[in-house]
Amino acid sequence: MKKAILICGLVRDPFRFSLFLEAYEKMSDAKKIPVYYSTWAKEVDKYPKVKELLKRNNVILLEQDEINLILPGHALHQIVTLDFGLSLIDESAFVLKTRPDFLSIEDYLQFLEINPEKPEKCDWTYPNQKTKYYIKCFCPSQPLYINDITFAGNCQDLKKLLLCSLLAICKYNRLAPEQIIWGGSLLSEVPVFDWFFKSNIGLIFSNNQLNIQHREILVESEIYAAVLAYYFLLLQNAFSPTAKYEMTSEECLHDLTLEEIFWSPQANRFMFQYNHSALVNSFTITNLADFILHDLLRPSEFCTKVKKYLKCFSTNPQQKIHQYFDIKKVMKEFGEKNEKIGLAGSKAPFQTTDSFKIRGSIPEWKIKEQSSRGIDEFESEINMLRRTIDKLNLKIAL
Repeated sequence: MKKAILICGLVRDPFRFSLFLEAYEKMSDAKKIPVYYSTWAKEVDKYPKVKELLKRNNVILLEQDEINLILPGHALHQIVTLDFGLSLIDESAFVLKTRPDFLSIEDYLQFLEINPEKPEKCDWTYPNQKTKYYIKCFCPSQPLYINDITFAGNCQDLKKLLLCSLLAICKYNRLAPEQIIWGGSLLSEVPVFDWFFKSNIGLIFSNNQLNIQHREILVESEIYAAVLAYYFLLLQNAFSPTAKYEMTSEECLHDLTLEEIFWSPQANRFMFQYNHSALVNSFTITNLADFILHDLLRPSEFCTKVKKYLKCFSTNPQQKIHQYFDIKKVMKEFGEKNEKIGLAGSKAPFQTTDSFKIRGSIPEWKIKEQSSRGIDEFESEINMLRRTIDKLNLKIAL
């Protein structure tokens, strides 16, 4: 099977990028696969050593002018660099997409070992999906909040992720960049996602009290339990972890409730990574649906509710979710509860006398203005500080 590495985005960390390129240069030709780098015009000119290493290693460089429309988390920038990079790669190839400041030779070697599996033919995959997507981690409590920095898949499948409509970004409340990447082409096609993301609040950072209040609303919500069930079935059927874990369920999750998997720090468990600002876990094992269906977690009322919808979706098309609850009523209650604690409500039409009003947050787009050298350096410093904080938080969690 043909394989390729596609690196997208800014250099950010020239030392780390250089380490990878130097290690790649020393590898035998038998272990080398094509490497592509998709970035903005003049980006590599700022890093002479990186530029020389790219040339020595015959990395295929694709440069284009940077777009000036910014979506949350620079999601549009990610989509554009990914799109142009994939346009050069054989459509049948299995591709690892990553970033210069995250790629390591260990990731590269791990990717070489992956023998991509075909997904089962079922309702819980992406349309006409060729192979499973391979991911490092995902946020189990946030539907479709899946790592968008490093992932792998068939080239044709990856291209389908780029079909994100501007309507989706306007229609749904506070989509994170990860959810734009993994859900942009899917949300409107899956009714339970469509309903939920009209009311989606997303992660809440640096506000513990609001986080806990919102968590209570989620646990009590029928729509949240239903969308989690579909999310877990999608993860189990359409995705696999990049690393394989040789363990039994008793060794990893049997003593945890679903709530603890979502929100409690798990310092001694290597498949978890805790975000101290948003109070949520990232997780690596994609077959969480099986753990729930086979009662392999510590019981809780919340888990029982999610299991109910897992069983419903396993026997009935998810389009029939209206059989289980009144969706309009549930969305209205969900939105109103969020509004009471100061969060954006639901983007569903609510009738007021003889008219309808749609509430909810607006898209957070902005135009990139011409920046001075000082501003560029300041933004670069902020990015480095943010990554240092992330690394320190990870050490605290471990």
